[in-house]
Amino acid sequence: EGCNDALVTDRVIKEIGELKEPFFAVVHYSNVHFPYVYDPDNAPFQPAEFNKDAENNEKYRNYYKDVVYLSDIAVGRLIDHIRSTEAGQRTVLLYTSDHGESFREHWQLGHTSAIYDEEIQVPGWIDASAVCRSLSPFG
Repeated sequence: EGCNDALVTDRVIKEIGELKEPFFAVVHYSNVHFPYVYDPDNAPFQPAEFNKDAENNEKYRNYYKDVVYLSDIAVGRLIDHIRSTEAGQRTVLLYTSDHGESFREHWQLGHTSAIYDEEIQVPGWIDASAVCRSLSPFG
């Protein structure tokens, strides 16, 4: 069974305060990797079904989107926690993903060795806003 991203966030929230500054930390979430963590009670993308048959592609895509949704909640909760701490006002956050997913675009399913956009274009961002505000002479 996969590791639940909510539990990863709980663990990081519990232990991140033990790190001494300056620090570099990596949090690896895995809900969106097989076998996926899915919660039918928190699944806004419907109809959803874990069934990879071609005729079920949209339901399978919705299932995956619901898995991503749960991961997003866990990531958001960690960001909120970090930003609420004193050290969080001096912390730069970087987020990226390791790969995208295909849902039968270019006849691919999942992530393969293809270099099509759906597999290589991944989310990524840097949030240094708290650090920039603390360094700004304008407050």
